[in-house]
Amino acid sequence: MTPISTGTIQASLDDVTDPVLLEKLEKENQGKFDEVREAKGSLGSPDDVGARNHGQKAFVDQFYKKAAYEAIMKDLRGDVVFLAMPSSSERNRIPVYLAQRLKEDFGGIVVNGSAHFYRANREESKKNTTYLAKMAMQDFEVSDPSWKDQLKGKRVVLVDDIITTGDSLDSIAQKLKSEGVEVEKVVSLVAHNSGRGIHQDTVEKLMKQINSKLADQPVQKIRFLTRGLENLTSNKKPSWAGSSVHTVKVATLS
Repeated sequence: MTPISTGTIQASLDDVTDPVLLEKLEKENQGKFDEVREAKGSLGSPDDVGARNHGQKAFVDQFYKKAAYEAIMKDLRGDVVFLAMPSSSERNRIPVYLAQRLKEDFGGIVVNGSAHFYRANREESKKNTTYLAKMAMQDFEVSDPSWKDQLKGKRVVLVDDIITTGDSLDSIAQKLKSEGVEVEKVVSLVAHNSGRGIHQDTVEKLMKQINSKLADQPVQKIRFLTRGLENLTSNKKPSWAGSSVHTVKVATLS
């Protein structure tokens, strides 16, 4: 699958050839990722829906910058649909609020993915902090088939809040593709590691963990583990990823 351009509020590294500047920007991008992730973590997930939504909207307003997305949106006009990534627990509306800001600035419509897709395991993906847990999460299933009427023939932009492993994005992109809908762009506030490579010792450690677990895993989980492993060992970005995105998080491995 052809790589899909991805936009974040982080600096693009596409045309950076100076190694000193590249290192500087990578550090700044990772600092921004950590800042946004920490701010999201501080929101918690209050049971009061009004309070929870207010906090999540304020979070988006704090970090959203129209100028950061102008380059990736410049050739998208007309029948644009911002598909907000579904929340496994249905409590995270940050992608929806980000999609609404994009709609206000660039036109189009917003479709809430949580109204059309679900995971059998409703636990929020952010609670799965290790590679194995994230890669073993089930694919999204369709809860409301009316999404086809809203997306077919449109210019689809996937919208997420924070990209860590990219597996959820890949799951939705593959589901849409199987139904004849191509994702044109991916937009997020931040992405881990600015799309750069990972260390070989990290790959080797992960491979040992997966190999030790495959024997007693159900077939579906094996498929997701090996799919994630393929992304890791090839040291390439997933099909949807642009230069500002990476498929894995190096900091936490277990």
